[in-house]
Amino acid sequence: MKFRLSHMMFLMRRLTWALGLFVAMANVGCNSSKTSSAGFTTPGASLPNCSRDGQINCVATQDYIAVDASNLKTTNIKTGITIGGVNGQLMAEGASDVPKAWDLRVGVTVNGVVGKLRVNCRNNINSSIFNYDGAASAIGDVTVQTGTALDVWDTIDDFKDEFTAPPAQVVPTWGDSTNCGAVSELADNAAVWKDVTTTAAGATSTCVATAARCTLQDNITGLWWSKLIASGESWDAAISACSNLDHNGQSDWRLPTQKELMEAYVHGARSAASDNWVSVQQMLDSFWSSTSGANDPDYAWMLNLGTGSNFIPVSKSDSYSILCVR
Repeated sequence: MKFRLSHMMFLMRRLTWALGLFVAMANVGCNSSKTSSAGFTTPGASLPNCSRDGQINCVATQDYIAVDASNLKTTNIKTGITIGGVNGQLMAEGASDVPKAWDLRVGVTVNGVVGKLRVNCRNNINSSIFNYDGAASAIGDVTVQTGTALDVWDTIDDFKDEFTAPPAQVVPTWGDSTNCGAVSELADNAAVWKDVTTTAAGATSTCVATAARCTLQDNITGLWWSKLIASGESWDAAISACSNLDHNGQSDWRLPTQKELMEAYVHGARSAASDNWVSVQQMLDSFWSSTSGANDPDYAWMLNLGTGSNFIPVSKSDSYSILCVR
């Protein structure tokens, strides 16, 4: 009787050991949802449970279950989730964080959305005005128009006269992504300036159709720019005019800062000139900014939108033009 009992206990221990070995080996070669494959380092060694991302030589558990590694692709994993070191880029349909073309830099594509944000705007060339092909050390200080190549020193500002369009020749070594400007009525157009004019009822319109409400948006900064509000006004009058402005269905307007005016020029405001917004001739006016001079707060900065001229701060009692932003 004692022999039979001890023999049965021996068989049960052998069965328990065999079952444990079977379970451990069943996990060999599996990939955890947060690990690479689990397995033995030494035959018969006892392995710990998988407990962290990137862990190997461990046994998959309920929290770190087996997964087909071939499916670990960025487009198969939700944005904000990382599995097996793969960062997800899948965005839910209709999600507020789905990027728009102007949310992404030129040259970047996310979820099929091709970026249009131009962040390196530069001057262009009009080779009929200046073009020099010689050595940079011999360029001199006189007008040259005999060159044929388009070089970085051939660039000019955006304004020659009211009959000449802004320079359109891009420095080849820079590429078209540095060419900023133009205006469009389409949201995803490559033009930097978008017509966001509406009717009195709030319906989509254009500067041509509803001239009195003409408003453009700079797609790079997102700022809305009113049409010309007034000319020949003092600085305090400009501050008040924008603060009290009700234009194109909006009332949160303000006078732009010095750098915002500079950005407008850099982003090709001259290319968006029109009689319904700011005419080409009016671009030669200087526009008030809300920025006071650091050395003398009785003075403030202004800027010429046609040439980008910033000069020095001027007396706040002087008279300049007004554009408002929101």
